[in-house]
Amino acid sequence: GQPFACDLELSRAPRPAWTTAAAYRGLRIDIERPPFDRQAKSEQVTQLLRENFAEKRRLPVDGKRAARKGDMVVVSIEGYVLPPDTLTSRTLAEPLPREMGIDGQRMEVVLQAGRYAAGLVEGIIGIYEGESKEVELKFTHREADSFEMARMIDKVAILNVTCHEIYEVLLPPLDENFAKRLGLPGLRQLVEQVQMAAAREYEHTMLAKRNALLGEALLKASDFELPTALVDQEVRKVFEQQLLSKYRTPQELERAEQEFPLFDKAERDDIAKELKLRYILADVVDKEGITIPDDELDRQYQLYKQYAQSQEASRPDDFKTSMSLDDTMQKQNLKLTMLQNMAFDAVAKVSSIVVTDAPPPKKHSFYKPNEEEQYQLRRAGVGNPYASALLSG
Repeated sequence: GQPFACDLELSRAPRPAWTTAAAYRGLRIDIERPPFDRQAKSEQVTQLLRENFAEKRRLPVDGKRAARKGDMVVVSIEGYVLPPDTLTSRTLAEPLPREMGIDGQRMEVVLQAGRYAAGLVEGIIGIYEGESKEVELKFTHREADSFEMARMIDKVAILNVTCHEIYEVLLPPLDENFAKRLGLPGLRQLVEQVQMAAAREYEHTMLAKRNALLGEALLKASDFELPTALVDQEVRKVFEQQLLSKYRTPQELERAEQEFPLFDKAERDDIAKELKLRYILADVVDKEGITIPDDELDRQYQLYKQYAQSQEASRPDDFKTSMSLDDTMQKQNLKLTMLQNMAFDAVAKVSSIVVTDAPPPKKHSFYKPNEEEQYQLRRAGVGNPYASALLSG
């Protein structure tokens, strides 16, 4: 019941100070358009569809046939991570990143390159049922799509792999029956659908590149600083979303919290830049009078929920998210994403966008983003079917 005194400082949401009177109008960006081989990309998509409907035949346990490329193996994996140049000192061992999904339990591994950390499939190929072997993995930027994995760059994982079962994977033939299993009238319609999907993914990739370049141009065209307290709050929020939501036990939570200083140092600049861009896009939305009808927001939200529920159902129980938002908060987040995409479209209409054709790649007949582009596309949502659909409006 004692009175007390304190200083209370309130601040309004930051608004960008544009460097010119034209503000975001008249920006110029140059986009290099990669070649697109519709047939090659369609064949890749078709192959993935066939793999999803493949039959698996258990190999006899006679030791005559080792696991080879294309097989599916049931293995259990345990291991640890060592810093570079310390491979003989296990006293410096660190636990494997949780996102690798390796916990000593039996798991299925399809022996196809590109599905897992570089070197895992190659290390397992040649193993016999009942055999154990040691596999070394060196983490590279290719696997660094999260803070946890980024900390593993240049480190080496020592894995002990035990093979319990080997299955030969039999792909279904690409024929009329396969098309009907997918709910389509026939093979011709399947080919058309696959080609359309490949083209849409390419368009979404180009749209994400455009937005990333427009975002950089918008940041250069504005001049304002974010309050330190606001950036601190955002860094903490992202940290909790990316890490704390994955842990269960008090020991895991304590270990995750100890990672915050490293996370803050590694991610603060990028988070601050994204936060600043968010306020810039909000200013564009305000100046352009951009709105979303309630019925359209409701329709998009139902699509979002269907996608989110299907993704959550496919996760192992141990990886299901512990953080849940109510419908109001989820719908608000979705609305923000839609408004930002509409703001990018509005800026694009009043910008000068020069598109040039890139030379064809030497080793691939279809476009494959480089590491920097993969990083930008992950942030833009490409690869997430629902987010990709939002990008196209």
